[in-house]
Parts: sequence; structure tokens; C-alpha cells
Amino acid sequence: MSLVLEELYQQVPHVGVSAAIGKGYDKLIPKFEQLKTEFFEVFLPELQGSHVAPTSQAPEAPGATAEQTESE
Repeated sequence: MSLVLEELYQQVPHVGVSAAIGKGYDKLIPKFEQLKTEFFEVFLPELQGSHVAPTSQAPEAPGATAEQTESE
């Protein structure tokens, strides 16, 4: 499992920023912009393409009428 996580984290984009003096902050905002662009161009279309719309409504309970189901 640790090998899988190691491989995953090697691909995660990162920027070092010092909380004390702010060094590296100038690289952080452009990285966010790059990742935002990548999300909208790559990941969001994949997510939207894999979304399957429901083809039918949930099955009704046996013996229930449409009025009973809507009121619940």
C-alpha cells in the first residue's frame, strides 16, 4: 500500500510556501491557476461524461398509489 501512495504523491503538484516569511507564495497563485484550468479542461469533462442520468423513477412500494408515494 505504501508503494501505491508513494506513486500517487509523486504526481501531486505542490509548491513549498513558508508560513513564517511567505517565501514561495509567488509560485502558489500561478499553480492554483494552472490546476483550475486543468480541472475545467480535463477532469470536469471526464466527470460529466461518466455521469449516468437515471432512466426511470424509483420503484413504488407494492400496493401504493401514486398519490400516496408523492405525499411521502
